[in-house]
Amino acid sequence: MSSIQNKVIVIVRDGVLTDVRIPKGASIEVEALQIDKDYPDYEKLRKYEDKIYEDETMYSVDFESVSFEDEQQEGEAENGD
Repeated sequence: MSSIQNKVIVIVRDGVLTDVRIPKGASIEVEALQIDKDYPDYEKLRKYEDKIYEDETMYSVDFESVSFEDEQQEGEAENGD
């Protein structure tokens, strides 16, 4: 049995966060921070990132990155494609 109480799913399409899905009844606040060296506010974003990592009330959690590319390639190999 899983010990996960609430699961947050963040959907990023082509590098843009498009949706955040949470279980019904859950009370979760999600903040996404995207940092790119080409952004005009890159230094502010980096400083904010540092501040987040220095905050001892916050902690990292395990997460999965989902990709079906490997499964598709395996299927093609099985089918002789």
